[in-house]
Amino acid sequence: LLEQWIPRLGCFITRRSGAEAFSGDALVVICPTRSVSREYREGLVDYVAGGGKLLVIDSLESRGTTANSLLWPFGMTVDYSTAPQGELSLRTGWPDVEVGGACEITGGEPFLWVGDTPVAATTTYGKGTVMAVGFGSLWNDENMGGTWMLEPDAATALRYDVLFAVVRGLLSGQPVTPPPPGDSAIRGAADE
Repeated sequence: LLEQWIPRLGCFITRRSGAEAFSGDALVVICPTRSVSREYREGLVDYVAGGGKLLVIDSLESRGTTANSLLWPFGMTVDYSTAPQGELSLRTGWPDVEVGGACEITGGEPFLWVGDTPVAATTTYGKGTVMAVGFGSLWNDENMGGTWMLEPDAATALRYDVLFAVVRGLLSGQPVTPPPPGDSAIRGAADE
């Protein structure tokens, strides 16, 4: 569902592998489990250094994750040992988005927390940007409404708002901010 709703931001999505993955404006890697070769890692570093944007989304439920293999070159890691639960905080306010469990993100500049634990961070590398998010399960199919055919309820719309804010922040290079009050990413859902 995450892939199906991203076009609402005006983004075009394609699935690519190997060196072809570095041909777009941004690369989103969701709960990776494949081994990361030296050649791929070097290509990724060159892609970001040249102005590419990388978003790595991981979760506690991701078994055999290789997210850190993608993040280490940029001074970031995902720590699965802390597992904070509770309300997601942007420190400038975000209404009642509960996270059932998250991974701590170390390195970079945190921009989302659960309690005092940073669960999303960003860093610049060369001309590019890297973002890491440790609460990917917030955006799994179950939490995103189960099907694309139904308009999301208010709680689900808030989860979409978080996703859209992260993607907008990555693409624009601007800080991640919540939408203005009453301006949900999913029109009408906040009124249900």
